[in-house]
Amino acid sequence: MGTPCTAFTWHIYGLADPETSLIHYVGQSRRVLGRYRDHVNLGALRHFPSLRPKARDLWIQDLQNQGQQPELVILDSVTAKEACASGLVPLSVYELEVAWIDRLLAAGHPVTNGPDRRHDKIRRERHEVDLLEAAAERGRKLARALDIEPRELLED
Repeated sequence: MGTPCTAFTWHIYGLADPETSLIHYVGQSRRVLGRYRDHVNLGALRHFPSLRPKARDLWIQDLQNQGQQPELVILDSVTAKEACASGLVPLSVYELEVAWIDRLLAAGHPVTNGPDRRHDKIRRERHEVDLLEAAAERGRKLARALDIEPRELLED
C-alpha cells in the first residue's frame, strides 16, 4: 500500500493576497495549475451551490469582488523519486503540507486551513513516530553502554 515511484512531482502551494503577499491557503497537488484554476473559479461551489463555502472560498470571493485574484506561490516540491528514495511515500506530501501550514501560521500568515482534522491526525502520527524514534535511540544508547550488540528497532 503505497504510491508507486513514478515520474511526477507534487507541489506544496499557497494562495497569497496580491497586496500583502500573506498566504491564506496551503494545498498540495500534482496538477497545481489546475488546482489553482479550481480555487479561482470556486469549483465545487459553482457545481454544488448548496455547499457551505469554506473560509478559503469566502476569501477568494472577497478578493474577486475587489477585482483581484489570489496569487499562486509554489512553496515546495517533492518528486516521487525523492519521496521513494527517502522512504517517505505516501504521507510525505501531506506532512510537508502540514509543516508549511505550521510554519506560516507561526510566522503570522492568516492560513485558513490550519486547524484541519486531517492535519491534526498527521501531526499526532508524526509525534508518535518521533516518540518511537527517541525510544529506539535510548535503547541503542543503553545497548552500547552495556556493550550489547543492538538489533535494528525500527526496521519497517
